[in-house]
Amino acid sequence: MLDLTDSDNNITSLLGYVDSKVVIFMDSALSELANTIFLELKENYIKSLIEILPSGIIMKQIFNEDVKFGNLIYDKPPRILILPSSEISSLKQWELLLAVANFVKIKMFIATELDDICKAKRIAIVNPEYSVFSINFIKSYKCHGELVLVKNDGEVIKELKKGNVDAGVTWFHSAKANGLKGYELNKTFTIQIGLFKGADKTLINAFEILRNSHAIREYAEKIGMVWLG
Repeated sequence: MLDLTDSDNNITSLLGYVDSKVVIFMDSALSELANTIFLELKENYIKSLIEILPSGIIMKQIFNEDVKFGNLIYDKPPRILILPSSEISSLKQWELLLAVANFVKIKMFIATELDDICKAKRIAIVNPEYSVFSINFIKSYKCHGELVLVKNDGEVIKELKKGNVDAGVTWFHSAKANGLKGYELNKTFTIQIGLFKGADKTLINAFEILRNSHAIREYAEKIGMVWLG
């Protein structure tokens, strides 16, 4: 079982109604979009529960590994996924998904006051055990700063704001939403939406809203994502 209790002992990775049948698991790289998704579904009379964690953890959950937040053991299975295209592709190969659609494209960003990442002594990054994005960054990182491993993208922002690190591997949209300085990396990733087989009309409707919502698109583009829906 994975213990995902955050540094402040808060449950920040779950949003919505615990009794909802519309359970959405989304990569924490898109955490700034979660509330907009929740509100848009609610506007359409759909109650949802959104889990916001790195894709590597979500993949473990799909294959029956439980997680806990403090003393809460969370074991609800997802019905809709918002994940990197590489993970969605794997689930398609295993024939678990009824439908797939492109969602957004996001760009990696180094949040720092420094002019060179190699000057950073401590760099916050999501644990590469949980994140394909972190694996990608580490392969190209040639400097010698200490990598401070955290559990999700939100904790990268926390470490930066607390001054515990002098750089963080995050996203252009996250930096923009949080007023962080830094510079973009030439690394972009496609995020897709997946709907599990066995979906009922409510789940199919929720999937279509995510694909076509003007409100979600407007906010995604406002904070610097590229809309692909």
